[in-house]
Amino acid sequence: MVIRIWSGTSWTDKGDVIALFFNLVVFLGYLAILLITLFRVLKKTTMIYINQDEILVNGRTIQAQEIKVIMKMGYFSPVIGIKPHGKKAVPVKLCFRFSENEDQGIADLKRWAALNEIKMVNKDFMTWL
Repeated sequence: MVIRIWSGTSWTDKGDVIALFFNLVVFLGYLAILLITLFRVLKKTTMIYINQDEILVNGRTIQAQEIKVIMKMGYFSPVIGIKPHGKKAVPVKLCFRFSENEDQGIADLKRWAALNEIKMVNKDFMTWL
């Protein structure tokens, strides 16, 4: 669409130039979303380690006191998000999904959250790309 408008643009007509500009912005936006999606698909798998009073997710150690709530989004292959205190959205680095033994992983996480007095809720959550 951008190429078609580019070739048929009358550079003296202000409306054509504005239409070309907005179509180019939309195209670049879609391209950026595609590249971010491909990057996230191809990144290495998340490793999670649960210790007595901390969790290690994606190489980041989070103390139990730093966690406000643990959220579970979805039913089939749910996404888990760890929301720290002071954050409005769940950071991307603290979102993960269990690829194997999903039920056991969620049960272990619930047990850990109960031991550390952290709420674990079934709720949709927002995260940044």
